[in-house]
Amino acid sequence: MGLEPQPGPDPLAKTVVKYAAIVARSLSSKTASRRLGLSPGRIRQMIADRSLYSFLIGRHRYIPDFQFQGNQLVPNIAAVNKALPHDLHPVEVYNWYHLRTSICSWMRTSMTLSDPWIG
Repeated sequence: MGLEPQPGPDPLAKTVVKYAAIVARSLSSKTASRRLGLSPGRIRQMIADRSLYSFLIGRHRYIPDFQFQGNQLVPNIAAVNKALPHDLHPVEVYNWYHLRTSICSWMRTSMTLSDPWIG
């Protein structure tokens, strides 16, 4: 009934590896506040208003590093983060930002708030 193993890479294993990499490369709230030069309280506000994407594992909060460009956030990422569904898995968020069209590259170079995606 289609449940037999298929040849080729295991998609679940690929997802697990990607998730582990996201967790390993993520910043703590304290590290993110130092990197951005903001207070920990401001980081908590940004997480609460969804302008900074984060996720919890147990009681530990993780802020994925793909949102950062040096010591700043990727330009306009706050608006995009707010528009993403709040219940996406971290791998789904990563995949969305790293489509073939490279959303992050586009945001770093040419996105403006008048673009239709930001609406």
